[in-house]
Amino acid sequence: MQAAQRTPWGTIIAAVAVSRGLLFLVGLLTLQLHGRDAPTGWDAWIALSCRWDCNWYGTILEHGYGYASPGQSGATNWSFYPLLPLLVAALQALAGIDDYRAAGMLLSTTLLVVALALIHRHARLLGNREGVAVTSVWLVAFLPQGIVFSSTYTESLFLALLAGTMVAMRQQRSPAAGLCAAALSATRSNGIFILVFILATLWMQRGTRAFLRPWREPIAYLPLLMAPLGAFAFWTYAFLSTGDAFAMTSSVRHGWGWAWESPLSNLPMYWDLGFNARVWMVGSLFAACCTMLVLYYRWYAEFALAVVVFILVW
Repeated sequence: MQAAQRTPWGTIIAAVAVSRGLLFLVGLLTLQLHGRDAPTGWDAWIALSCRWDCNWYGTILEHGYGYASPGQSGATNWSFYPLLPLLVAALQALAGIDDYRAAGMLLSTTLLVVALALIHRHARLLGNREGVAVTSVWLVAFLPQGIVFSSTYTESLFLALLAGTMVAMRQQRSPAAGLCAAALSATRSNGIFILVFILATLWMQRGTRAFLRPWREPIAYLPLLMAPLGAFAFWTYAFLSTGDAFAMTSSVRHGWGWAWESPLSNLPMYWDLGFNARVWMVGSLFAACCTMLVLYYRWYAEFALAVVVFILVW
């Protein structure tokens, strides 16, 4: 096999194991410092891994869609896309796991291994040295917020599908890229923005003249057609169930008060919200500036996706 195709599974599994253990210890220490009774054993893993959105996914698994929070007016589990709970339910049925939190933890941790392997592959496809690819794996594994990579959260699933789409597009495996992209848009609403990467990659690979003649090689454009299918399926189900195809957007707006605002107004607002918000704002601006390195290396498709993601976050 070529060097770019080798996957250092031992290194990846070590990165996952060490990072999960360290984050677990940090979580226990945090509970103790805040004067809370720290659980022990398996209960500690469950308590630290299942918070906030994990419980919302639990309502989908236990009650189906339509559950509304009694203490949060307007908030419903329509705010959460269906692929993760579907996979957790499948794992519970296949492995006989009663607790969805345990099944979600197992699924997300396994998907983290897959995601890191794909990140390594993508880094090598871009022409980076093995050391750069391995460093990327360790950096992602040790993200401070990385506890969600082992929770009933969409982050591991989303990251694996995102990296899978990018690798498949780089390797010009259109059906695989299309399947990953369709699953991505069924995982989170922002998964639809993979279309930006797909368009940019097709333009880079084919050139402007060939790019504007899709009928000459229609299979190459299959990911463009498949990418929105996951979202369309969820919207169709929401419409048939509630009469509102965009029940997710309605729930997020009324239950959490989130709506689209221009970054030009959001960034000054965060500056006025206090120290924590300022740290987030400055950190995100610094990360955005770092993406200039992506442009320097002429990874235009990756840069286009990064720009869209930052605008969406802001």
